[in-house]
Amino acid sequence: MPLFINQEKVDSKLIIEEMERMRSEHEKAFPGMDAEAREQQLLEWAKENIFERILIRQYAEKDKRPIPREEIEKAYKKKKAG
Repeated sequence: MPLFINQEKVDSKLIIEEMERMRSEHEKAFPGMDAEAREQQLLEWAKENIFERILIRQYAEKDKRPIPREEIEKAYKKKKAG
């Protein structure tokens, strides 16, 4: 069944690529987890990552307002600090 975010079709290839990107770290983090459960969790987390990226991109494209440099620097410092 195809997935959509705000009428935009999500290519399943993106989710598979995200799973492969995450796989090594995920397996290290959950070594004792049942393989089937770990794969299901990995799939769900990969979907969440892709959906978040799409939503952020959609919002940015909709907003199209310039972000002041000061706002970017403030957000970067906040993220870096904690």
